[in-house]
Amino acid sequence: MAGDQVVEAGRVELTGVRQPGTSDDLRLVEAFRVLEREQISVLSLDVFDTLVWRIVPEPVDAFLLLGQRLHDRGHLSPHVPVELFARLRERAERKARSRVPAGKVPEISLEQIYDEMPAHLFAGLGPDALAGHEVALEHDIIFPDLDIAHLARYAQDEHGARLVLVSDTYLSPTQLRTVVDCETVADLAISEVFTSSRYEVNKSTGLFDVMLDTMKVDPGEVLHVGDHPHADIAAAGRAGIHAVAFEKVPEPAREVLQAEAMVRTGDRDTSVAPVDPHCGDMGLTALRAKSLHRAGTSDLSATGAYWRFGSLVLGPVFTGFAEWVHRRAQAEGATTVYCLMREGEFLSRLLNGARHYLGSEVTAVPLWLSRSVCSRASIFDASEEELSEFLQRRNAPTVRGLCETLGIGLAQVPELFDQADGGLDDPELRRRTLSALSGRPEVRASIVATSAELRRRLVDYVLTTVGRDTERALVVDLGWGGTIQTYLDRALAGAGSHLETVGLYLLTNDAAADRTLEGVRVEGFLAAGGLPERAVRWVIRSPEIVEQICMHDEGSLRDFTTDAEPVLGETSQSPVQVLQRNAVQRGVLQFQHSWARYSEIIPTAQRMLDQRGRDLLLRMVLRFVVAPTAEEANLFGGWFHDENYGSGSHEPVVVDDLARSLRYMTPTQFLELPMTRVYWPFGLAALYNPPLASAAAAIAAGVLEPHALEGGDPGHAGVLLDLGAGFPPEGGRTVQVNGTGLRFVRDEVWAQPIRGVKIVLGDGPGTARIDFMRLVFKLRGRSEPAQVDVEWPEQFDQVRYEDAARLGPNLVVGARRAPAVVYRCPPEWGDDAYRVEIEVAYAWLPTAAVPT
Repeated sequence: MAGDQVVEAGRVELTGVRQPGTSDDLRLVEAFRVLEREQISVLSLDVFDTLVWRIVPEPVDAFLLLGQRLHDRGHLSPHVPVELFARLRERAERKARSRVPAGKVPEISLEQIYDEMPAHLFAGLGPDALAGHEVALEHDIIFPDLDIAHLARYAQDEHGARLVLVSDTYLSPTQLRTVVDCETVADLAISEVFTSSRYEVNKSTGLFDVMLDTMKVDPGEVLHVGDHPHADIAAAGRAGIHAVAFEKVPEPAREVLQAEAMVRTGDRDTSVAPVDPHCGDMGLTALRAKSLHRAGTSDLSATGAYWRFGSLVLGPVFTGFAEWVHRRAQAEGATTVYCLMREGEFLSRLLNGARHYLGSEVTAVPLWLSRSVCSRASIFDASEEELSEFLQRRNAPTVRGLCETLGIGLAQVPELFDQADGGLDDPELRRRTLSALSGRPEVRASIVATSAELRRRLVDYVLTTVGRDTERALVVDLGWGGTIQTYLDRALAGAGSHLETVGLYLLTNDAAADRTLEGVRVEGFLAAGGLPERAVRWVIRSPEIVEQICMHDEGSLRDFTTDAEPVLGETSQSPVQVLQRNAVQRGVLQFQHSWARYSEIIPTAQRMLDQRGRDLLLRMVLRFVVAPTAEEANLFGGWFHDENYGSGSHEPVVVDDLARSLRYMTPTQFLELPMTRVYWPFGLAALYNPPLASAAAAIAAGVLEPHALEGGDPGHAGVLLDLGAGFPPEGGRTVQVNGTGLRFVRDEVWAQPIRGVKIVLGDGPGTARIDFMRLVFKLRGRSEPAQVDVEWPEQFDQVRYEDAARLGPNLVVGARRAPAVVYRCPPEWGDDAYRVEIEVAYAWLPTAAVPT
């Protein structure tokens, strides 16, 4: 298999990785071609970000780790924060370079840099000692690029080429040899090391010429590989040397890393990348970027970008999750974990992919469970309280749907027959339905008996899968509130089983804290029990993309046969989304493979991804959810999410008809959009209103106060309902004005019977330009809502106006009081309207009242 490695006595050997003279790293394909085509006698390699990588995103981020090491060893003054040391070290280098006489290349030594740092910053250490500490740290935080090492070994063994290192660096040749003295590089015979500090010229001003003279070769006999387009590629080309670019961060990754603040945008002197002061980013930035250069990632088909996203964004997250599950399972003494379907098939592959490099005996297998089945199997008395749990979902079922879920016919509750298609978000119908179902002893008995039989089949399946003598089963899922596990525990207890479950989840919300108090063992990797609160709030607000990415091709669990075999429903995913999802999963697994490949050569203290990387991994997920790039929004904006819970319905994660409303909203209004209106608001804004997306992301991250970007003083808009006795004289809500002076009123009201809706556009005289209005009514006895869209100026006459004079096609003025828009419900609705969702977009100019 490509990328296989064997470990003997702590040494990594590349065996069976590829055919000689080839590379899985697409950047090196041309290098092997040059070796075969030309008479190459010297292979020249750049060092940093080519031969070796650091466990920090940017070179300057190593100074934070150095400051922490000096602090831990008592060499840094206790009055100097490590962050300040990092900044001083960076500025000292600039200052030392500025002292080089005009006309000379500003190449300096490490000791000269520390000459610029005052002695009082340190506890008795001079420049030479400090330089030694920096060299030692650099040695400890680098790891070799295995593909470059393979290229070098091939060039030496098959072509007799000599290996030289050419680097623009303040390190001396001796110091640089010390830095790269790791086992993989030590196996390579390095003939010479050329550094700019030693020869006082850099690659662009003559260092390649020094190398050619010293090695006594013609330029055409040299192949140079490096990452810098000017210093490595252009400069080597001017010297007549064959040059192959080893790009550090491909363009698709740069925007993501910049959004995560992992790489610099301009001069990041005033901030430090979000890295751990002891273990940096554990090499994640390097390996994330490198994974995008693997064979197969250049796929220009419709799924190539999904593959790259999986590897770059979610690959590290799920790799860390898999490691955590293995360590928790080992701590519990378990050899098998059970991954809940439908995400379980992918999670099982992920967990089993980590077994070898972790040296773990834990095996993952899928376990077919669903919230719908487990909840139906956990009914013991069919009380109103028990039955009401079936209504706690995004879209309430109809009366008919609830009865079908509970296994009873409408004929058993004839008083509900005329409202069979009514939605149970209607408070009165919900009360009547629950009362009818729980109030008839024969109906309750039927529901309980159906549940008991399903419970028997469910428990039989679970115990057959985990083993009837098993005392504890570890279940794995993405998480959120631990609902399925809670219902499963109830079903197991109700069947007399003593099987205990332990839930291991990627992330759990605040509801999981309540489950914990109920005795359910629920654990979260990135977040637990809704903490850290800010991050969990927004990830849980829009988890649908992550859920869909982990899905399986088959439908949700509906039941079990009498032989305890799962009965699955139809899948509602489009073939296109399935292909895209599978590509994301392959990308995730490819990153895991890359991480495994380097697991033995990244320094041990820095490769505990599940222990030291949680904050970084959570930020990756949060960034994607609240601040998707334009490419990410385009990739997933067309996806659909299926509700499950026994329903086959599915809805788009981005609702395009909401797009035009964005320009009227304040960031606060945008963040308050409910999940029932749009699953992924951040993706919607990234597609249609990037400035609003940026503002909302900053507020979600806590960088800005919620009302920081609102324009002017808030106004007032009246939202009044006629419930049969006319409109009340007053009422309404505060309306913020956005940065462009526009207003957006959104409200959702449950009341009955709704006969009309009035929106008072201001709190005093003024002029309104009304652009559009959307009213969505829920009617008793109907499963589908009634939507009313009014567009101005075309449909000006579809509504009535009060206290308003028309000035133009969509312009009204209230001379003495605020103008109002009135919509009257059709008479045929009668008393059936019980809920209305209101959205009005307009511009408002307050004026003084006209004297009477």
